[in-house]
Amino acid sequence: MLFILAILPDVINLLRVSDAMTLEGYLITKNETNYLIQDEDFDADYANELEANALTWSYHDVYVLDKIPFTFTKFQSGQKINVWHNGTILESNPAKINVLKMEKMN
Repeated sequence: MLFILAILPDVINLLRVSDAMTLEGYLITKNETNYLIQDEDFDADYANELEANALTWSYHDVYVLDKIPFTFTKFQSGQKINVWHNGTILESNPAKINVLKMEKMN
């Protein structure tokens, strides 16, 4: 029962995904924070060497992925992903998006 209550908000978010906006890019994890990088010159090895605050200086279109819903899929730093979000992008540095769904790309 607790499990169902824990994932219920995420299930509700998944139902809203059809109206959501999507972004495609690369996942980088730094200090337990997940970032989406949308840069054609992305290099996973270089990005993994950088400090978190240096990502925004080194790449264009960097987003903090906030409130990633529960998923059984294991994501790894450097993977190409597709992210559905609610359309609101907070103008922080880096910008922050509320994730509704994430999936790996081939």
